[in-house]
Amino acid sequence: MNKINFLLVILCFSLSSCAFFTGLSYKEGLEALQSGAKKYHYEDKGNEYALELTTQYAPGKGTYTVKRVMRTKDSDNKVVEQSVAISTTGTLKSSKLEVIKPKISQFNVWFDGQKYASEIKVNEKTRKLEVKTNSPETQWNGLEEIDLPAGQALPCYFSQVMECAKVTGFVKKASRLGNGSMNLVVIWEGYPYISDVYSNFPSQVYSSAELVFDGNLSSTERRFLLNVNNQEIVYVLNNKDELVKSFWISQGVTMTRVDVPRETN
Repeated sequence: MNKINFLLVILCFSLSSCAFFTGLSYKEGLEALQSGAKKYHYEDKGNEYALELTTQYAPGKGTYTVKRVMRTKDSDNKVVEQSVAISTTGTLKSSKLEVIKPKISQFNVWFDGQKYASEIKVNEKTRKLEVKTNSPETQWNGLEEIDLPAGQALPCYFSQVMECAKVTGFVKKASRLGNGSMNLVVIWEGYPYISDVYSNFPSQVYSSAELVFDGNLSSTERRFLLNVNNQEIVYVLNNKDELVKSFWISQGVTMTRVDVPRETN
């Protein structure tokens, strides 16, 4: 049976006799983290935006950062949404598997010209999410503590889902086998405004999710599906493991990279 179940893999790593990930070093995992800026064309139910993703891997600090800035594509070039998510590198207990662990995120969105902001800190010791909100509305001002769910699924910021999967070696293994799934706990940087950003979507700070290898589109592109809250998000990677396309069909969202060189077979 080739299918990879990440919960099983986590349990497996605590056993010295388990050889499922034999040959995968954590150095290879960390090499999957890239620094640089990438530009995307972003469509949201008829609206078009320019999205820039800036990533920074700082080995000396043991941090990985993703910054997102979304602007209108008119003459105003106005920022309508921006976020930063910082994770730390580390290892799972009783294993040598490298992972990136959510540390802190900040999110800003503008509705009708007014700014709505949130900050989410992850307290590893108490396994709580500390949420701070600041907005024009009373119910979205102040502090809130939310317990992380029990279990062994890997927590990961929404903006870093594919990086989480790359570092663990899942993307490499699933691509090689042509099969596989990985369980995650997705932390939504946009909480608590996420239900206003996306339609028919629950306002919750985290969601249980499953990332599934969904086949090869060509010799240079592979497709992964994130199943979350009964919806599917498609990620398309090129042969350098870079995100070139993404589709969230139920939300009418598409992302297409505009600065990527044309791939040849």
